[in-house]
Amino acid sequence: MDIWVTNYDADPYKLGDIDELTINAYERSLKLKLPLSYKRILQNQNGGTIKYNSIHVGGFQEEDVYLEINHIYGVGYPGLLDSPYLIKEWDLLQDILVFNGEGNAWFALDYSSEPPHVIYIEADSKEVMKVAASFEEFLKNLLIKN
Repeated sequence: MDIWVTNYDADPYKLGDIDELTINAYERSLKLKLPLSYKRILQNQNGGTIKYNSIHVGGFQEEDVYLEINHIYGVGYPGLLDSPYLIKEWDLLQDILVFNGEGNAWFALDYSSEPPHVIYIEADSKEVMKVAASFEEFLKNLLIKN
């Protein structure tokens, strides 16, 4: 899946190229496995701004709910390597890997299930919303909403 904005030279989320060996070393250091779909997009580009701006997460009281998203972290700093710090700093759930967010709202992989599902966390309210059953489903649900 081609999700990256490729004509944005000043992309603050785009990190240097990464190979499978580096991804595997990262997984070993954090004792977790990235979903295969995540690894594939990282090998295409190591994080960055995405072509999509939201994800549909279902309906609530007959209204569709969309969450804004504009980037996905790569392996490095700033990126996935910041996850342990963010979990501690914002008192987030354990067993997660933060892959998007700024301020007080975050998308993360929740490793309390197998495969890890995607959650959305609002740190101030401590609200956690399940967004997708897998990262692959998450990617399929991305869209452009005007």
